[in-house]
Amino acid sequence: MPEGEITIRYTGHFSVSESRDITRKRRSFNRILKRLKNIWIDDKIVIDFRKNTPANWAHTLNFHIPFAFFVLDQIRQHELKEKPVFVLSERTPTYIKNVFAMFELPTMFSDADIEARLVEFNQNPFDCLRTPAISWIQQFILPSSPWKKLEQTAYDLPRRVFLSRRDSRNIRNEAEIEQLLGQYGYQKIYPEDLTVAQQLQIFIHAEAIAAIHGAAIGPMLYRPASKTGLKFLEIFSPGHMTNYYRGMADQIGAEWIGVRGRLEPGQVAQAYNFNQAFLKHSLTSFEACPESIRQAIDQLGLYPEAAENYLYSLIKVRRLQITKEILTFVWRVMI
Repeated sequence: MPEGEITIRYTGHFSVSESRDITRKRRSFNRILKRLKNIWIDDKIVIDFRKNTPANWAHTLNFHIPFAFFVLDQIRQHELKEKPVFVLSERTPTYIKNVFAMFELPTMFSDADIEARLVEFNQNPFDCLRTPAISWIQQFILPSSPWKKLEQTAYDLPRRVFLSRRDSRNIRNEAEIEQLLGQYGYQKIYPEDLTVAQQLQIFIHAEAIAAIHGAAIGPMLYRPASKTGLKFLEIFSPGHMTNYYRGMADQIGAEWIGVRGRLEPGQVAQAYNFNQAFLKHSLTSFEACPESIRQAIDQLGLYPEAAENYLYSLIKVRRLQITKEILTFVWRVMI
């Protein structure tokens, strides 16, 4: 593919796989101090997912999960007898474990080296999975049983959502921004307060989403093609700018607009030094400009709830007037 190369290979014989998501120091600690010995698995095909930071919510949803379904399809096509299992670190966060569990993917958790029949894979660069991921989601995940269960679950969350962050990269003047977004019908939600299923549901059913970059936006790629018209406002820290979700919004046919937070005096020189990435303040709290956000929402074609209700009332009244005029005309003709 133009963006890079993906290779996948079934060893067919017993090979050793090391975790690539832990340091050599940690690996030595496991071997020497914890006396962590190699794990021998002879009844399963092992796919080692201890690479490319699976503890990252977006990485897991946009790369590991779609790729897992692709690998399972390849195993089925080649009629391999042993059942597959995906290996993750024993330190995998609970929310990532819940993602794999929701999709009913077989997993085991260990930091030990594993000796087994392996499905080995490599991608160069890592981001090259971004292009095929959406096709894997549409081909393998959306028709799957776990996804059908999710679609049949009642949706009881807002249609317009503001996804916020509590600790790092949060908005200092959030009360002001929340009040502004509230005028347009947005309701604030902290993604970590929701289940995995609820976070996915938001990106299936919501009509408009405003989100701080990094506020669990990964599920966007799972929005079905039938759910068109999502309006997405991304609020950036001035210390972390990226077009990642802009590209993803284009993949699913969403309308995207971004607003950068206010640069502080000490950040200006670094922000405009194009010889190096400006990430020093990536997780720093920042201030957002209410007027910039208001203009962005206007560009998306959204109106304050009061205005929308007024327009709806005018349309409703006009429809009643037209209906009355038609009935009057018909009555006169009949007479």
